[in-house]
Amino acid sequence: MAAIGYLLMAAVAFTLGRFSPLAYLPIVVAYIAGVILEGTRLDRLVAALRDNAQKILVIGTSHLGLILFLKSSQSGDLVQWVFPVLFVVSLVAMIRMRREIGPIAWVVLAAIVLYSARISSWQLAVVGDEYIFFTDAKAIITPLRLSEVAAHLFDGTWTYGAHPYVSSLIQALSMLLLGRDNFGWRFSNIYLSAVSIGLFYLFFKGFFSRRVAILAALLLAASHYLMNFSKIGYNNLQALFIMSLVLWLAGIAVRTGRPIAYSALGIGMAGSFYVYPGALYVLPLPLVLIAMHSPGRDRNSLRMIVMTLASLLLLALPLVLQVEFWESKLAGTFVYDQELASNTTFLGFHFASNLLYSLFSYLYIPNETHFVVSSYLDPISAVFVPIGLALCLREVRRSRSAAFLIVAFLIEAVLIGTTHDRPFPTATRMFLMLPWFSLLAAIGMDWGLDLFGRRLAGGRTVPAVAGVLIVAILGLNLYQSTRVFRLRTTGVASLEALFLRMLQHDAQQDPYTLKDYLFITAPDWGIDGLLTLQDVYKVPPSPTQLHRLVAEGSELPEVELGLISHLKTVVIIQPWMDETVRLGLEERLVDMGKVQCQVSDTPLTEPQFSFWYSPALEDLCARANEDW
Repeated sequence: MAAIGYLLMAAVAFTLGRFSPLAYLPIVVAYIAGVILEGTRLDRLVAALRDNAQKILVIGTSHLGLILFLKSSQSGDLVQWVFPVLFVVSLVAMIRMRREIGPIAWVVLAAIVLYSARISSWQLAVVGDEYIFFTDAKAIITPLRLSEVAAHLFDGTWTYGAHPYVSSLIQALSMLLLGRDNFGWRFSNIYLSAVSIGLFYLFFKGFFSRRVAILAALLLAASHYLMNFSKIGYNNLQALFIMSLVLWLAGIAVRTGRPIAYSALGIGMAGSFYVYPGALYVLPLPLVLIAMHSPGRDRNSLRMIVMTLASLLLLALPLVLQVEFWESKLAGTFVYDQELASNTTFLGFHFASNLLYSLFSYLYIPNETHFVVSSYLDPISAVFVPIGLALCLREVRRSRSAAFLIVAFLIEAVLIGTTHDRPFPTATRMFLMLPWFSLLAAIGMDWGLDLFGRRLAGGRTVPAVAGVLIVAILGLNLYQSTRVFRLRTTGVASLEALFLRMLQHDAQQDPYTLKDYLFITAPDWGIDGLLTLQDVYKVPPSPTQLHRLVAEGSELPEVELGLISHLKTVVIIQPWMDETVRLGLEERLVDMGKVQCQVSDTPLTEPQFSFWYSPALEDLCARANEDW
């Protein structure tokens, strides 16, 4: 019945050019239910859930306790005692069940903690174009109407006219559960990234040794790239989760050969259409894996591939038929740059140079953006990547796993690293190379540990050496994500980031003195971005504390003099305003008894803006320039 309804809906959609979400959703639900009922015996499913209920409960409770604890502590609220107690109790239970749970559960928890650190830092607050994701996600739940959600579910051009509605819905659900603020918004990226590590581990373990899989998972959890990039409020890292999900499902499918596994794989692949568009680059990987492990020489193998593609098309069809969905995906690719696409010489150089940069990006990146600096891997891990690559090349004829790794690595290096329209590979999509770099490094480490155990020391010392190695790698990644990042970005902090720094320090050290902040601007510049920043970080406590005065000249309006002269009013003049007007306004503020404070990223960098305040707020200038 679901298949018949699907065909009817497809015919109508092709005729009208659009889908009716409310009519199509029951078909999708019926299809998925049919796949589950056909491929699963209910008694076995119930027995499996019963046997694993305690493990699921313990892991779920540990995640819940940790998330609530982080929410309370990161938001600045008083930490409620029940959250840390819940987390500690769940950790004790995990220790007691450590053999059943395995080490990967601990790695995922560690990743959540590492990625959440400094989530409220002003240094990681502003890229510049991410806050529309916050406003679009918040709009979905303000208020939340299920009819509206259903109506937009197949909207493929929601944010920036290029990002699907579902990707914002994921962020909206995180905000609904954890708060409509900085933590609730950004944490969805952090959590999905951490969970993806567990799925990558399960996939790697199916084709390589358990030690290689856990080493690769540890490298991903310790990644300085993910520590910093995950704090941007983009939807990009949803693609990393989809990649891990699709590979895990593909691994199950080729190992079991069950129809339900291939149908589930197709459903997972369809998710690539509903999140950050970079996830579409993942689609060739499961097909390559199936081709290598199930060459399709018999009718049953062909049937499995057809089931995969049918499930994929069923869920993706509402977006596949949208012309604007595909048009929006051209932006950011070489096709969008007509000068590049029309010149074969430039295009050839673009592909060759970017492929080279992509292949060596684990060691060096020429373009440091989006809080990622120096390289995509730490120096120690980078040493083992060529070793792992050489080992895989040696085994490529004997091992389908090694062959798949090499092919997948090259496919992703080409698709992710060269098809853009930028001079260099960009951090906004190169995170999809991290699993392959980490796996190659893990293979190299595993070989090195074996060599150490056989020739240089007894086997008992290998775990200790591995532990020291991982601790050193973690330390380097922490150093790269903090100290190196700070040194490489000194002096580039924007007015918005430094203003947030001032507000955060003032809120911590003088929380009871409520101040007003008046921005005097030219007609062509407003404070909408600062109001959004207040909505995200909740400093100052109320948006009514942010004011704007449009200056047509150097005279201050009479109606605003009361606010300006108030002891608790801080005045900021737009730095790039017409100099004559700005200097005249500064003279008026001095005449009113205001004192100037220049705010810079560090004492050795140029001031980004100045504010004028009353001498009664004598410590405000020092607070505004702290934490550099």
